[in-house]
Amino acid sequence: MSAIAEFRIIERDKLAGLVEAVEPTKGKVLFWKYTTENYHPYLEKNSRKLKDIDCSGYIYINLICFLEEKLGAALDKNELDSYGDSLTEKLHATVFLLPFSKKAEIIKKIDSAPIDINELIAFNLAFSNHGERELAEQQLEALKVLADNIKELSAENEVLYFFIG
Repeated sequence: MSAIAEFRIIERDKLAGLVEAVEPTKGKVLFWKYTTENYHPYLEKNSRKLKDIDCSGYIYINLICFLEEKLGAALDKNELDSYGDSLTEKLHATVFLLPFSKKAEIIKKIDSAPIDINELIAFNLAFSNHGERELAEQQLEALKVLADNIKELSAENEVLYFFIG
């Protein structure tokens, strides 16, 4: 089974509605019961899609752990954790929410320490027993996409929504 990665910009004041939208609406018309999925329509209406790469979202899992362990760049340690944790639990996926206030810190950590592909290969091998060069190459490409998307945050009320699932 493959995973996808999706990046979006959403306004901070839309996060509570996003969490609420996870629950489908149930109704009944005459003898028919129906369920309406609200999450994706809410997300489409209230966010702006950013670029991604054409590969499995799984490549981000090791990369995110690498960024936290080696660079101290934790995407999930901020004031929006309660929203991210709730979405992660309800969607059975991983959702990171990175506020504008963390943009400079994360970008500085990513930009200040160029990642050597051999270091990434060694980390992947130790972390998940996957030491393929192709994986590390895709992760370096994914890191550029992640950094570019973080740089898209342009206002205090904006949040980077990063979904892996």
